[in-house]
Amino acid sequence: MLRRTGRPRGPPLLFHDLQRPSLALCFPDVRIAAPTRDEVLASRWSCLEFPTDTVIASQLWMPSVSLPAGFTDEGLPVGLELMTLPYHEADLLSLAYGVEQATHARRPPDLPAVA
Repeated sequence: MLRRTGRPRGPPLLFHDLQRPSLALCFPDVRIAAPTRDEVLASRWSCLEFPTDTVIASQLWMPSVSLPAGFTDEGLPVGLELMTLPYHEADLLSLAYGVEQATHARRPPDLPAVA
């Protein structure tokens, strides 16, 4: 039996299999907005000091996926990480795809034209 979750209107986007439940945790990739170029070049943070949450899954040896979640008011990208139990990678990728289809948070960068 499948139960639809997600947006109330439109085509089915996210499904949860009630016969085979799986769990996923959701949290931001980093705890701050992306640093400016000047902050990076000034070495404001070392690799081990940058306030990222992406090490959680790797330290626990848990499967995870990072995907776009939107943008700040300044237009900087914001990421979302989903983490699940070992050997549930297929469910994780399916959920990540559903989130991407529901949010449409991915957009190409606005780059200047090259002459």
